[in-house]
This record gives sequence, structure tokens and C-alpha cells, in this order.
Amino acid sequence: SVDTYQWGYDDKTTLDSTLISNEINQNYYIPVLDIAHKYYWVMTTSGSCLQKTYYNQPTGINNVNTENSFDVKVYPNPANDYLVIETIGNTAGVLSFNIIDLSGKTLKSEILNGNKVSVGLTDLSNGMYLIEIYRDNIKTVTTKFLKSNIR
Repeated sequence: SVDTYQWGYDDKTTLDSTLISNEINQNYYIPVLDIAHKYYWVMTTSGSCLQKTYYNQPTGINNVNTENSFDVKVYPNPANDYLVIETIGNTAGVLSFNIIDLSGKTLKSEILNGNKVSVGLTDLSNGMYLIEIYRDNIKTVTTKFLKSNIR
């Protein structure tokens, strides 16, 4: 719980601090960030404690590097006895997957050999599951599927 807010910035060259007048709210929108010359921050107080938190990088969506991207198809969905995981595009590197239940428990983990693998599901109960695809141990895709005995 914060009592007060004060937004400001430090000059990157001189490190001189400047308070931004009347910016004492929790959220402050800066339409044009000058991150090349300024370190933005917010000072918060709670009782007698003071904290200065820096925000020198814009938040938001960066350009996606499509050169290394790939798509994943999971079918049939809903699935009964088996599920096919197919990767399309630049799949260089070591690809692996985890099947996870909605409580977060990992139920299956395998390396993807080739661009298509069939995974047996007879040991899984009916319900919704997540599939996490990893490239070189970095999660790149998460998708879901429904396990159902209805044919």
C-alpha cells in the first residue's frame, strides 16, 4: 500500500533529477519517451519508507523476429487416443514439448524428432490440457487441446 507517488527523471549525462510537476498519480502516461537522454522513475512512499523505482525502458510489444519463428498445429482437437503435434517453418534447434494439466502439473515431456509426432493420450483423463513447445529449452509456443472419449 503506497501513500504517495511522484514521477520524474534523471538526466543520463549529469544525473540531475527533475520532478515532473503535478504527476503524483500511480499511473503516468508519457506520450514521447526520451530514453536516450533520461532515466524515468517514480518515487513512492509508504509511511516513513521511500523508494525510487526506475523505468528506463518502454513497455509494450517489440517487433517480432519472424526469421526464426515457426507455427505449430495440434490435431485432432478434441483428441481421443492420440494427438499429432506438427511444426511448420524454421524449426532449427532442439524442439521439445510438455503436456500440462490445468493445475500446472507436467504429465508428458518429449523431444520432437522431425516436424511431426503422434502422442498417445490413453493414459490421460478427459479434460483440457496445455502443450508447451520449447526450442533450445526456451518456451516459444503454448497451445491447448481437449481430451475427450467422444468419437
